Amino acid sequence: MDYFLETLKLSTKRIATDFEATKQVWHNASAGMLREKVIKDILKPYLPDCYGISGGLCYDYEENKSRQLDIILYDSLFSYRLPFGSDFIVFPCESVYGNIEVKTTLNKDTIKESIENIASLKRLKRKDATEFDITPHLELTITGQHLGTKKNNYFGVVFSYQSSEVETIMKNLSECSKPDDVSLLPDMFILLDKHTIVYKADKLSKNINLCGSAEGYVPIFTGEDTLAYFLITILAILYGSHLKSINPGSIFVSDIIGNNKKSANWSLFIPLK
Repeated sequence: MDYFLETLKLSTKRIATDFEATKQVWHNASAGMLREKVIKDILKPYLPDCYGISGGLCYDYEENKSRQLDIILYDSLFSYRLPFGSDFIVFPCESVYGNIEVKTTLNKDTIKESIENIASLKRLKRKDATEFDITPHLELTITGQHLGTKKNNYFGVVFSYQSSEVETIMKNLSECSKPDDVSLLPDMFILLDKHTIVYKADKLSKNINLCGSAEGYVPIFTGEDTLAYFLITILAILYGSHLKSINPGSIFVSDIIGNNKKSANWSLFIPLK
């Protein structure tokens, strides 16, 4: 057994204990915030410092906006953000990897809500990043050619503490998951109390597909290791992802220089030679 995975598995008991404690909070909104915090606290110790976690909103260069998102994973080293509090940040969509929607109870209504929230992020437009984007600021090109395959698909995860029976959830997913673009759907559903993870998959090849299109969903019984497999899947997605940051210089040129050129007081210009 891999030591790293074995250590992750030890976190399962802690999250169960923390969730039980949140049941003592009778106000739904407050309990919901606490349960989001439990997930953040579980993720943080295992993420390298280059990844950040926050609630918030995202927008794209066409000024399309996401819904409010429970947990956003973002690049905390190179990418830009607009903080509005200790745990609420507005992000250019170029700065984020994906989001996790946290549900106390998963049923048909909360499945539909989660699908719409995740799709609101996945619809945001941004330039492709590839394996040749060494950092979000630095792209390797050869003779000016942009190389590689897209590596910045958004991921979307639904984490539920309690849910209907697995068969009922699969039926609900079949009824709710009918978009024109399958890539807009959540990539996995965590059914913690049912010890099951529902992944996007292809039936013919029997492959699990993360962050992309797929033929459908398949439930996998993960037993007491559900949380560990959730964590390792998030880490695997992040490992394979690259971002391409916004360029503040383009904002400077188009807005400050372009829009304000006429307002410059050239009568006060002084030569330096």
